[in-house]
Amino acid sequence: MPDRELADAAGAVTLDLPHEITTFDLPVEQGKIIEFAKSIGEDDPVYRDADVARSRGYSAIPAPLTYSVVSAHFADASRTGGSYLADELGMDMGRVVQGAHEWEYHAPVVAGTTLHGTMSLVSDERKSGRRGGGMRIIVREVVYRDDAGEKVLTERLTAIETEQTVGA
Repeated sequence: MPDRELADAAGAVTLDLPHEITTFDLPVEQGKIIEFAKSIGEDDPVYRDADVARSRGYSAIPAPLTYSVVSAHFADASRTGGSYLADELGMDMGRVVQGAHEWEYHAPVVAGTTLHGTMSLVSDERKSGRRGGGMRIIVREVVYRDDAGEKVLTERLTAIETEQTVGA
């Protein structure tokens, strides 16, 4: 359980932000890049041929832009996914939708590297909505660094919980 700073009158957890959730490593393997590219229908040879990748200025085969979603296989799902939102933040997963998923690249992600991810809760806001009443908007951010500690990628995941079931 995270260190809890305060609880509001309704018992919701309030944390000092940003609040580190978990850390994990994401190995970036050539074979997995090729499989991932194929699974998303990406047929550019840069994602499967090292010579093509080098001719385009990469040191190795680059990962497709959304490749970091495979981190779900390496990170502790109880700390990164719906379990965390429900168990740690008290969200009702029956009223939660994904609001956004953003990737901000600081350097190319290429085969043969290991990314070191740190996921943090960076925002927890309440806003009024129209169809589902009030909304709670949670933003989690994963900063991926290489072995030298340089920032390579920032990934942001937004979850929205409606106060009531939409349309009810």
